[in-house]
Amino acid sequence: MIKLAVVSPNPQTLDALCDALSGIAALDGILQLSQYPELDQIDQLAEASAGSILLLDFAEFSLALKIAKAFDRSSHEIKPIAVFSPAPSRDHLMKLMQVGIREILVPPFGRTEICGAVMRMAEKAGRVSEAGMLGEIHAFLPAKPGAGATTVCTSVAAAVARLTNRRTLLLDFDIKLGVTSFLLKLNGTHSVADALKGSQWLGDDLWDKLVGQREGLEILGSAPSQIVHPFAPADYSAVLTYAQQIYSAICVDLPGSMEEYEIDTLRRAARIYLVCTGDMTALHMAQRKMALLKEQGVLTPLSVILNFVGKRGSLSVTDIEEILQMSVRFTLPGDETTVPESVKQGIAISGRSPLATRLQEIAEKIAAASDKSIKPTRVKKFVEFFSVSRARTKFGGSQ
Repeated sequence: MIKLAVVSPNPQTLDALCDALSGIAALDGILQLSQYPELDQIDQLAEASAGSILLLDFAEFSLALKIAKAFDRSSHEIKPIAVFSPAPSRDHLMKLMQVGIREILVPPFGRTEICGAVMRMAEKAGRVSEAGMLGEIHAFLPAKPGAGATTVCTSVAAAVARLTNRRTLLLDFDIKLGVTSFLLKLNGTHSVADALKGSQWLGDDLWDKLVGQREGLEILGSAPSQIVHPFAPADYSAVLTYAQQIYSAICVDLPGSMEEYEIDTLRRAARIYLVCTGDMTALHMAQRKMALLKEQGVLTPLSVILNFVGKRGSLSVTDIEEILQMSVRFTLPGDETTVPESVKQGIAISGRSPLATRLQEIAEKIAAASDKSIKPTRVKKFVEFFSVSRARTKFGGSQ
């Protein structure tokens, strides 16, 4: 579980942050301070909040910066999440960078944004929960419908479960057109929709009733075709947060519509797997999705999976890499025998076929990435060194 400490001299800000944090399944209490500590109290506060993630309000910037520096020098080396209202100027960002602060929150203080920032800090700190390290999220994103992302995600997740012998979850976030329950012949009456409905009350008893199982893989399967009401991004975030506490790896099947909850999931993922085919329409859609990820400030490392390689009318891998301006990391051959047979039996693709072998290779990479050492290799723009909620476009205020 994760402990939090919130420091803010502004009662409205303190209440807003604590209200947004309430109901997040991963939290194990919130220490609230309504005034800044004296500098000679930093060691005492650091000791009291040891193991906590700290949210520090920079309403009084100079004083808050001194406190952040004092925390940085303390034996606990606490790196706060900076809270700003309004958004910080470039000069503020420079000073934050000097004390190692990378996470920033600006109004409105929504549960999705705060939860994402808290989970990123917990992952960076290697925070340990009862189940061990917080589970890694691996997001499978189709370039367009029909690219085969669901089949790839399902079979890779099953292979990860076999390889690691640890709890692995297949999570179907394609709320409208998901088919994982169909592919794996899950006959239960519950689905991911039930988890989203009960996102604020998730616990072991409820969770165990919702998930299905196939050969060591746990599945929170696709929703019914008719959803009575839409779910909020915070509901998806809470389900992810809960899953990270109990699973070593979470493979998320996304619809690719790039809604707010998908962007949040992609930000929180250890890696994005963009599943694409070799036709021009798919490549065009892949370009658009990569451009949108950049616009949204999603810095998660991305791997391209080229599906149905060798299909008539497909471009060569070299041509595809030229169009995407990115290397293709994995190629999957078309297989008109293995895929239908796996669907018929209600199992994930496995065995010795060329397709099963390539899917196993992807799973091996995921299993080997548990040290969380994957980093983006491109040179970042200045603002991209920070993870900022919503109001990224508001930078550049008064200096």
